[in-house]
This record gives sequence, structure tokens and C-alpha cells, in this order.
Amino acid sequence: MVFSWEKVNPDGAVDPLPLPFSIIDEVIEDVLEAVGEQVDAIEKRKRCAEYEFSLQEAGPSSFVQVPGRIACAYVEPRGTARMAVGTSQGEALLVDTRKGEVVAHAHPFPESEPVTCVSLCSESAYQEIFAGPGIDAPTLPSPPLKLFAAGVNTPKILVYDIQKEAYGILLKPACAIQLPKPEETEETEVDRPVIEQLHTRGVYGGVHVVALLPDRTVRVFLCPLGEPDLEDEANVVLDTPIAEGDEDDEEAEHEAGGPEEEFAQAPQVNTAMFSLSLTQLAPMRHLPMPELDTITLMVFSPRPRDGAYGVGVSAGQVPTLCFSSSVESNAVLAHFIPPPTPLAAPAGLELDELLMKEIPKHGVLPDPEFTKKLQPRRRWSMPAKVLDVRKLTAKLTDVIHSSIGNFAGLHKLSDQCYSSVSKWRHFCLHPSAEELQD
Repeated sequence: MVFSWEKVNPDGAVDPLPLPFSIIDEVIEDVLEAVGEQVDAIEKRKRCAEYEFSLQEAGPSSFVQVPGRIACAYVEPRGTARMAVGTSQGEALLVDTRKGEVVAHAHPFPESEPVTCVSLCSESAYQEIFAGPGIDAPTLPSPPLKLFAAGVNTPKILVYDIQKEAYGILLKPACAIQLPKPEETEETEVDRPVIEQLHTRGVYGGVHVVALLPDRTVRVFLCPLGEPDLEDEANVVLDTPIAEGDEDDEEAEHEAGGPEEEFAQAPQVNTAMFSLSLTQLAPMRHLPMPELDTITLMVFSPRPRDGAYGVGVSAGQVPTLCFSSSVESNAVLAHFIPPPTPLAAPAGLELDELLMKEIPKHGVLPDPEFTKKLQPRRRWSMPAKVLDVRKLTAKLTDVIHSSIGNFAGLHKLSDQCYSSVSKWRHFCLHPSAEELQD
């Protein structure tokens, strides 16, 4: 059976509707045309400069007035209400953004030296120490929030513990990190601060302090957490009554002593754990390195989904990642900073010698004997200069966060999955550019 087909133009075809449907169709078309004209008028108005003046302004939620000028500011990446501010008058301020007021302040450096770098860190945790067979390890509290401050001329990074007392919040000296003195050369700028950029990330057993120095090198220090307070607060108050002359003595010491005396009894970190090389930031081998002002560091730590750090062996599988780039170069460097090694007794000791050894203290770290140099684990060459570092590292962060996060939880699987764990380990520690792009 043969059918005869005819080509009909849909626009020219007329489909007459009976009454009253034809009248309803005309009304609907008129309404839609009027709405379309109003939408076009609104869109044209948005493209005009006059439309911006009708936007509703959003005012500040709080206002904090500080003496001097704000030289630097830092907000915790965990999204808390705390903010650290450094001023030109040499003050390091801790601001509570919810209350809109300064809750603590300190003068880290003498003669009102401006504070050019500040940072906060509350992501660290104490390492677990094996006390012995049948002995339960004590429940350790969370380390206190730490405030890091660096000045213009003093080659130090001063660390404060933020402690909550009955009368308010107190900044207690916790640690002093000694920086190498810059070599005075003809090319050295006089007004350049001792630290260009300061980043901190908590790890299992300490805090990684990453500092970009004027000689275009990056030093990584390991800041100790300090001994935890395992005593009951009520017993401390009863056992140590306040004498009548204590307050006068404290005020006299505070007036006589300065920042140097405050940190005299605090732990001193004199040697950096690692030194990162940035020579490969040059676009080509024989070209000079980018200028110091154009270098940008991005420091972050991937975390597993189920927990912040993991337990035992898995705690050492999460490194601190440092991405470096420059707007004068098309290269991006990735350094993997190893976490602190788990506390363990020296190998080769007999049982009697092990029993005579003192159990390591929580939050106390020995000063390293030498600084280990780290070469970049990965180097990406982009087709053009790297202008937006944050978006670039955000994409890489998502990939690495997922891979290392899943790998940190694989220690719960059985021995039958050893091959899968090995593959994940190879991918996490030696990812290729094609795998990261996928």
C-alpha cells in the first residue's frame, strides 16, 4: 500500500480552533507577548549604568576601631569567628567577629615594631604515646589555639597560646622560632621585611610553619604544641592559693620585662625542618627566577572524610602540600612536606634499656640537627602565565583531597585488599599530571 506524503510548512499551516478555544488562544498569546516585552525592558535596564544606583547597599555587620593602621589580617580557614590583626603600632590583636570587639592583644616586638604577618592555627593534635602493656593512655585535650606573629626587622616568629581564663582571654607565650639572618648584599632591599609570607597548618604532633624569606627560599619549621594540661582545674585553684603580694610582683615583672623576657622561658626552635627550593619557578633553565613580590604560596593539608588525622600508621600518610607559582612564570611547583614521624624508641635497645628510658612528653619536640632540602615533587608547565592561583590549586586540592582522604581510611580493610592499597599508595604519593587532570 503506497502513501502519498506532502511537505507542509509548519509556520504556514493553519489549525483553526473552534469557539471558545480560539478566543482563549488569542488571550494567552497577548499575555505572553506583554510579559516578554516587560522582560526585555528589565534586561535592557540592567545593562545600563543607572540600574546600579538602585541596588540595595549592604552595610558592615560590625565595626572595630584599632590604633594605627592594619598591616595584615588573617581569618581561620575552618570558618570560625576568630580573626588575627597586625597593626603598624606593633600590636597583634585577636578579634571576635561575632561580638565585634578585640578580645586579646599583645606587643610581640620592642619599640612598636610593625607586625607584618599573622596567622592562626587550631587544626593540630597530640600524638599518641604507647605507655606500656595493660596501661591505658591518658585522654589528651585538644591543643590550644595558637597565634603566630612576625615583624619587620626582628628575625623571629613569636607564637602565643590563646587561653580562656576566668577574667577573659589571655595570650600566653608558647614558642619562639628563630629565623636565619638575611645576608647583607648590594641587591638586598633595606625596607623589605624578614618574612614575605607566613602560612601555618596543623599536623599530627605539631604545627608546620611555612615562611617565604627575602632570599626567595621557603623554610618549614615544626612548632611544638606544648605540654597538655592534664590536671583538674579545681585542684589547681585549691592547691595554689593567691598570695597578697603575687599581683604586685606580676605587675612589676610585666613592667620591667619586654618581649625578650616573655619568651626567654618558652621553647626555642632554632633549626628549620625543611628548606624548599623555588629555582624551578623560572620559565626555562637559563632564565632568572621571578621577582619576590610575584611569588605566591598556597599551603593546605588534605584530610580524610571520617576523621581529621587518622590513628597509628595512617596518621603519617597525610602530608602538607605547598603549591608555589608566580605571575611572571608559567610553572607551578608542588612540594610534599612529610608529617612528623611517630614517637618511637631507638632501634636495637634491649628490654632493660627500654625500661630505663623515660617516656617522651606530649607536645615537646627536639630541635632538628640539620635542615633537609626538599625538591618539588611535581612541576606543571602551563600554556601561559599563571594569573589565578587560587582556582588552579582549588581544582588540584579537590582531587588530592579525595584520593588521600580515601587512602587514609583504607587501613580498616583486610589483608586481602593489599594490592588495592598499594595502587592507592602509588597514586597518592606519585600522581601523574594525566591522573590529576582526570
